[in-house]
Amino acid sequence: MRFALMLLEAYDFGANNLRGKLPASLGNLTSLARVSFSENNLEGRITDDLARLTQLVHLGLGENKFSGGFPPSIYNFSSLEYLNMFGNVFSGSLKPDFGNLLPKLQLLEMGTNSFTGPIPTTISNISNLQEFSIEQNKMIGSISSSFGKLKNLKTLRLHNNSLGSYSSGDLEFLKALSNCTQLQTLLVNRNRLGGVLPTSITNLSTNLWKLDLGTNLISGTIPYDIGNLVSLQKLVLRENLLTGPLPSSIGKLSRLVFLNLTSNRISGEIPSSIGNITWLEKLNLSNNSFEGTIPPSLGQCKYILYLRIGSNKLNGTIPQEIMQIQSLVELDLSNNSLTGSLPDIGIALLLMVLIMAYISLCWFRKIKNNQLSKYGMGGQPSIYGDVYSFGVLLLEMFTGKRPTNDLFGGNVTLNSYIKLALPERVLDIADNSILNSGLRAGFPLDECLIMVFKVGLRCCEESPKNRLATSEARKELILIRERFFIGRL
Repeated sequence: MRFALMLLEAYDFGANNLRGKLPASLGNLTSLARVSFSENNLEGRITDDLARLTQLVHLGLGENKFSGGFPPSIYNFSSLEYLNMFGNVFSGSLKPDFGNLLPKLQLLEMGTNSFTGPIPTTISNISNLQEFSIEQNKMIGSISSSFGKLKNLKTLRLHNNSLGSYSSGDLEFLKALSNCTQLQTLLVNRNRLGGVLPTSITNLSTNLWKLDLGTNLISGTIPYDIGNLVSLQKLVLRENLLTGPLPSSIGKLSRLVFLNLTSNRISGEIPSSIGNITWLEKLNLSNNSFEGTIPPSLGQCKYILYLRIGSNKLNGTIPQEIMQIQSLVELDLSNNSLTGSLPDIGIALLLMVLIMAYISLCWFRKIKNNQLSKYGMGGQPSIYGDVYSFGVLLLEMFTGKRPTNDLFGGNVTLNSYIKLALPERVLDIADNSILNSGLRAGFPLDECLIMVFKVGLRCCEESPKNRLATSEARKELILIRERFFIGRL
């Protein structure tokens, strides 16, 4: 049996609940080529006895509690192709000749540890390296231009470190990376990168789908030819010192799903070409110096969930096209100079407004309760009155009529008016702005409205004890929104 174990070539104990330290006897299994202990609760230093496993091509140590410096035994594995150390407590610096000692690596995962010091320039000697990740550590120094020698590099994650010196030479590596034609992911956000954003960024791989340079001190303008990066799905330049306009070529990034440029000094108009990015789900242009009007073409982004363009210098009216985006769950236009009335709100957004109104109601009640307690006033305000007010607000917003409308009087109230119409005449009592809000063909509007009105009526029951709890009202509205709008756009 012992002899058989010595001939073992693969050893996988990943994703269990193993505890303690790696046994020194593991070094006796000299035929091992693949070893994985990832996703356990193992701890302590990696034993030097591991150095005898010279046949290793795959070593998985990720997501444990291993500690100590980079294990010296690993430097003996000259045939190693896969090394995962992600999510541990490893510390210390890496040997300068790291890349010469492990020349056959294809994947190197070292993120979320406490490594320090510079990234060895010899990493660029690992000619077949496809993925290098050392994010969320304490690395310092520059990002070497020698990364451009890695022709097969697909993923480079260096974010959340202290790389760079907030100076002009920090971004020179971007020009070199244009040689990495297979590059798909480049994350260098949350470092100490400074200098002007080079135009060479537009020469990066056309396979690049994720680019994040956010939370640095990068200045200059966004290059006009940013539209060359046609495969981008995520572009983040947030929290830098960028100035100048947002180029109209941004509209060429038709696959973009996430665009975040918040907290820069970008000026000029929001280009109408942004409406060509029809797959966009999250757009954040807030806290800049954008001027002019909000482009109605944004209404073409029919899958957008979060639209944040607050804290700019925008003027004019709010385009009706935006308020009719059925997928929208958050809209921030605050701190601008917008004028005119609030347009035809889409039903999905209307539901979200009500959900936010509920949250505000809860906060108001909490503040009111705290004030009463502070001043020693007896009794607690009734929650039944709160939910009644919420129900009236809901019915007002979906009928477009207030309880004081001339239509009501005597025995006819807003509540009875709605009850008499349900279910057959629900479309007759709905506000015209909802009926004409650009819903997709075949949308079951009558079914949706019946459910919404029933929530409002249950909140407005005559007997307080028969009314919905505010938490239940919120839950019902969220369920309606998920049923009719999430996944059915």
